[in-house]
Amino acid sequence: MRVALWAATIIALHGAAPSAASAQDLGPDAPVAAEQRYQVGRILYAQGKFAEAAREFAIGRDFYPSSPRLAFNHGRCLERSGDLRAAIGAYRDYLKLVPEAADRAEVEQTVAALEKLSAAPLVEVRVRSVPPGAPVWLDGVIVEGVTPLTVKARPGRRVVQVGEAPATRTVEIDVAADAPNELTVALAAEAEAPDEPAGPALGGAAVPAPAR
Repeated sequence: MRVALWAATIIALHGAAPSAASAQDLGPDAPVAAEQRYQVGRILYAQGKFAEAAREFAIGRDFYPSSPRLAFNHGRCLERSGDLRAAIGAYRDYLKLVPEAADRAEVEQTVAALEKLSAAPLVEVRVRSVPPGAPVWLDGVIVEGVTPLTVKARPGRRVVQVGEAPATRTVEIDVAADAPNELTVALAAEAEAPDEPAGPALGGAAVPAPAR
């Protein structure tokens, strides 16, 4: 796979890692419905289902619009799902809710990087699998067709899932704006993929767990 490193600042999700957490993660004044959506969103995020997690955080914000944690997490998931303009808006909402946030400089740097990326056109990513004929998901959203196929994506960090259980692989790639983007994934242990590496496997440490 030929990819380029992404220069945008990557910051972790706000909140503790998904567990048997207290029902007060959003604070004692949080509506129960907002807390429930927050917990579901954290789990989906940890699974790499960023678009689905973003929807959960968005609903949580409808119930509890004054929550900076929900605003930040919503922005984080929108960023990872490729909805950069919406992510910028959510991050700015977070900064409005917490003007003196300790991570303000980091978030502002992320916003600046996303503004630059959002102005870049979509680029092509060629996805192949061994064996071929596998479905593909980009940032948790299924792509029309099966491998080999070409998908359009914004430059930056993307999560690609190829195949269905039990033969499935999920990888993180950095999509380059100015170089070919090719991904080849071996779905069976006995299958040999071409020489291009498929990229790092996505595991528990690859997707940042909630940190605040």
